[in-house]
Amino acid sequence: MKKIKLSTLINIGLGITLVVVVAFGIFYLKRQAPPGLENVVAPVQRVINQPPRNVRNIYGPPSSPLRAPLGVAVGPDNRVYVADSDNNQVQVFDRNGKWLAKWGKLGRGQGEFYYPVGILVRGSIGVASVVMVGPYVVRRLSGA
Repeated sequence: MKKIKLSTLINIGLGITLVVVVAFGIFYLKRQAPPGLENVVAPVQRVINQPPRNVRNIYGPPSSPLRAPLGVAVGPDNRVYVADSDNNQVQVFDRNGKWLAKWGKLGRGQGEFYYPVGILVRGSIGVASVVMVGPYVVRRLSGA
């Protein structure tokens, strides 16, 4: 007959106890939901379960329409900044979708982008961070 260590028996006992406590807690909490919880959860579930709605379409200027816009950010000035990947640039729109500006071109130097895929705009002076693919680069631009 094989001897079982005391520590093994204690671990098995603790494991079984843990399973029983968790199972009891799940069943107990399921039956004992706080009163009024449905009033809080129901509106949140309605919002979460709805499909996203299209608020506005933004295309860009005729001379440089958006092509593969993969990153979008809204700055503190309520401008919409778009990382336009196929055009290797960032385009800026006002909150109504009117085109305001663009910058960047294909390359890896100052003011150039190589397939930008993300953008983050923050701060009161409009600092933009643009993420580009391979090698994974994050470029910070001031006064965006």
